[in-house]
Amino acid sequence: MDESILSANGNGAEPFINTTVTDELYDELAELEGLQVMGAALWEDSLSDTDEAAAEEEEEGDDAAEIIDPETRQFVDMDLYLDENLQLELYEVALYTSLDEDPIMGLTAIGALLSKEIEAGLWLEEVAVDEDEQLVLVMTRQHEPRFYLNVGGWSTSEWDELPEDEE
Repeated sequence: MDESILSANGNGAEPFINTTVTDELYDELAELEGLQVMGAALWEDSLSDTDEAAAEEEEEGDDAAEIIDPETRQFVDMDLYLDENLQLELYEVALYTSLDEDPIMGLTAIGALLSKEIEAGLWLEEVAVDEDEQLVLVMTRQHEPRFYLNVGGWSTSEWDELPEDEE
């Protein structure tokens, strides 16, 4: 993730994107454990596109951002809407259905899985940290893991209403 976007956007008033889990941030995130996921929204673009597109642009000398196929992308950005009106803005997320499998690829596949699981009842069961101090969210139904979100960056906020379904 490009470290330059991690600032407070120049004015000191805007929240920045957290990229590693400190003890203090872990304690804050742990308070979210047990909350139900009320909705989700996937972003068409990802912050990871910036680095990837810039590298390709240098190599090819053209607008590489158009090359990134939404159906083959591994990393997505998303908003998770939790009960108690809490929102997690997640960046550079890889979604795994098992710790032994490769991540789910593509916006359509990830969106379909999220939608199905949220409709059936999905909870943020556990906040974990991997060996690189990166955030991992364990999402469950009836305390059985449904998938794992490896998160490159995140911020939290409150939400007033859920996004409209785009069907």
